[in-house]
Amino acid sequence: MTKTNAKAPANGLLTQAGPINNLMAATFSQFNGAMLDAIVTLQRESVGFLGKRLSSDLNFQRNAMEVREIGQLSQLQQDWIAETLADYSAQTAKIIEVTTRAAKAEAENLAEAQSSLTKAVSEHAEAYKPSIAAE
Repeated sequence: MTKTNAKAPANGLLTQAGPINNLMAATFSQFNGAMLDAIVTLQRESVGFLGKRLSSDLNFQRNAMEVREIGQLSQLQQDWIAETLADYSAQTAKIIEVTTRAAKAEAENLAEAQSSLTKAVSEHAEAYKPSIAAE
C-alpha cells in the first residue's frame, strides 16, 4: 500500500506549492513590467517619429507650392524621398534595438526564473514522493 511521505502536510500539494506559486507570480510580474517598459518606449518612439514625418511632409508641401520650375520640383521631390527613406531606416533600427534589448532582457529573466523554479521544485519534491510502507 502507498502513502505519502511524512513531510507532506495534511493539505497536500497546494500548501507545498505556495513558495513555487509565489516565485512564478514574481517572475510573471517582472516579465510584464519589462514588456510594458518596451511597449511604452516603442510607443514614445512611434509618436516622435510620426510627428517628425508629418512636419517633414508639411514642409515638403509648402516648398512644392512655391516652386516655379519643374527642375526645382524634381530636386525637392528627390530630397524629400531621400530624407523619408533615411528617417524610416533610422526608425526601423530604433525599433529593432528596443525589441532586441527587451528580448535579451526577457531571455535572461526567464533563464533566471527557470533556475529558481527548478531549485524550488527540487527543494519541495520530497513532499510529493509517495513512499511504500509495509503494513
